[in-house]
Amino acid sequence: MHTIADTESLNPVERAVVELAAANRGAFEVSSRSDTKGPAIRGGKKKLFKPDDLAYARRCCDAIPRLIELQLVRHASGKNGYELTNFGWQLSRKLSQQSRAASLAGSSMSIDVTQPITSANTPQQEERPNATLNLAPGESLLDQLEERVAEETADAQPTPGNQSLSIRPGELAREILGESGGDQPPQGGATLNLSSEAPSSDNASLSFRPGESARDLLRESDAELPPRDGATLNLSSEDDVFDQLQQKVDAATAEADASPNMTVAPPPKPAAPAVGADSAPTWRTSKSKDADLLSSLGLNEGFRPEEPRTLEETGLSIAFIDDLVLKVVQNAGSISGREIAEHVCLPLAVLEDRFAEMRKRRTITPTASAMLGDHVYQLTDEGRQRAAAAMRECAYAGVAPVPLDDYVDSVQAQTIRTEKPKRPQLEKAFSDINVEPEMLAQLGPAISAGKGMFIYGPPGNGKTTVAQRITKCFGQNILVPHAIVEDGQIIKFFDPSCHEPVQSKAGSLLKASEHDRRWVRIRRPTVVVGGELTMDSLELKHDHLSHVSEASLQLKSNCGSLLIDDFGRQRVNPTELLNRWIIPLENRIDYLGLANGKKIEVPFEQLIIFSTNLDPTDLADDAFLRRIPFKIEVGAPSRDEFIKLFGIFAKKLKVDCPQESLDYLLATHYDSCDRPFRRCQARDLLDQVAHYCEYNELEPTAVPEILDHAVNNYFTVMADE
Repeated sequence: MHTIADTESLNPVERAVVELAAANRGAFEVSSRSDTKGPAIRGGKKKLFKPDDLAYARRCCDAIPRLIELQLVRHASGKNGYELTNFGWQLSRKLSQQSRAASLAGSSMSIDVTQPITSANTPQQEERPNATLNLAPGESLLDQLEERVAEETADAQPTPGNQSLSIRPGELAREILGESGGDQPPQGGATLNLSSEAPSSDNASLSFRPGESARDLLRESDAELPPRDGATLNLSSEDDVFDQLQQKVDAATAEADASPNMTVAPPPKPAAPAVGADSAPTWRTSKSKDADLLSSLGLNEGFRPEEPRTLEETGLSIAFIDDLVLKVVQNAGSISGREIAEHVCLPLAVLEDRFAEMRKRRTITPTASAMLGDHVYQLTDEGRQRAAAAMRECAYAGVAPVPLDDYVDSVQAQTIRTEKPKRPQLEKAFSDINVEPEMLAQLGPAISAGKGMFIYGPPGNGKTTVAQRITKCFGQNILVPHAIVEDGQIIKFFDPSCHEPVQSKAGSLLKASEHDRRWVRIRRPTVVVGGELTMDSLELKHDHLSHVSEASLQLKSNCGSLLIDDFGRQRVNPTELLNRWIIPLENRIDYLGLANGKKIEVPFEQLIIFSTNLDPTDLADDAFLRRIPFKIEVGAPSRDEFIKLFGIFAKKLKVDCPQESLDYLLATHYDSCDRPFRRCQARDLLDQVAHYCEYNELEPTAVPEILDHAVNNYFTVMADE
């Protein structure tokens, strides 16, 4: 597990970035405004900028790549948006604890709310430290809590210490804060009840251990100890505490179903809110239940682009959108506006203004009414001329593409190098095949490193099978675009032969949470290419009739694995192929040429695997082998492993293989002629036995006579002339 054991490993600039992000609910952005005279990191109303040190803002921006490498920060929505990872939140908590420890010399102020709560009209004694919050229906509790603590803090002398909000065991947070208005003093237990946005949604109860910091608990929702009575909620006097608390309350609510310290109970049916000062307050979380559920399902991790709300947010020009719509209508003959939006995967609200403008220009015309105020459109004569001209220029009429810059950002956010699979992931990925522990011990560090590797050894021992299982070690799914556009050139990216879409039950939730449908969720790809590989396969393929390009093999394999099978047997010279990849392997960047001659820079972020029967030193020089740091030999199986494989495949193929038949096979066809064992032979020989018995209507049993027949068919014997 990734951990940050020593916060001193970060320099002051990196610490400042993490602390600013934590103060702004974990998010920040890099923007250039006049008050900073250039790019600077901003989080809410705060910014990392020093008027007397103009280079400070640049140093903070330059710290972001290292924080991403340390898995403390990742890309968020927007081109220049970032957010803390779970590890980043853990580190920010450690930094906060260090800050509190350094301020122990100062005094602290305590707000005690353990006394009975009086109504809002009851006069308050000036010296009484109790805090009563009266909330109107729908009013944010955290905002009121922040105002009250701010008032208490303003009356007291500022101190570097903490403020603590103590809750008695068993006491309900709502009752303490004045929702129930009861006069009886609270009794036993400690529970923080949070209701979600929808009145019919379930409540989430968070249980705390005695004296435990709520901030610590909310950030460490995977605590193993069962909840116990008692709770202390420690709030620092910094302005960001409420944002941090809200951030973690949202995260804890999303994991309420899975965490042992959280329970979900249905709330009583809500009554209609009364009007007046005595109306019951409503505790609302800042996120909807759908967003919380997506978080609990792990679907909001990493890169998830939001649905564009305006034409500008699509990154596409008006002329491009108009031509795309005209081509879609031309191909369909007549089609409704909603069907056009579904076809190009853009919101109808974004396209409606374009439909109206195109009607004014008389390129499309409505021919019938559709549901919900929509229309069915056809092309006019002028529209058909425009569509024909657009089709000659580019025949693409599919899903609206995404800009190249957005795709580059997505690869950086979803790179395979950030996952770092461990032993349990490897064992799960290889569970359906027989792999010796020694082999897993070699493969583990190579896979976790996310760098290239050579897998070599005699044929028939499972090199290709092992290589194809490697991508399964990386559990997360990724998002890839249907198509990319750069300088007016379309590159078709999504390829069903390489990309396996994920049919998730959360599809409706993704749609409700404004997921950009121009991106498709797939399993991390494993692109396999063998002897058919040519140098042209590594470049964009341009169709001179449709004027549409297709992504190269290495582009399609980004965020996954690229397996070069039978390396050294391609029609292209191995040295020429290796030279093509020396720079991409070194810099993680590749350069591809568009049809108009422009060179574009694209990521080279995949685990590249060379599988060969030859010795790597016979195929490549030291300069290239240095860039492929892991060389793993898949040797022949031992006698015991070969016998074990026979048992595995006999069960899988439903063939009875008695021990005496196996002993006969080994003595007659292996020991007598010193034939080497190969892992594929157990499967292949038993497969021949199964087909022989099926054809001759015999019981599927591997008797010596049938094994002789299988061996004679399978092995080729070259007699001397």
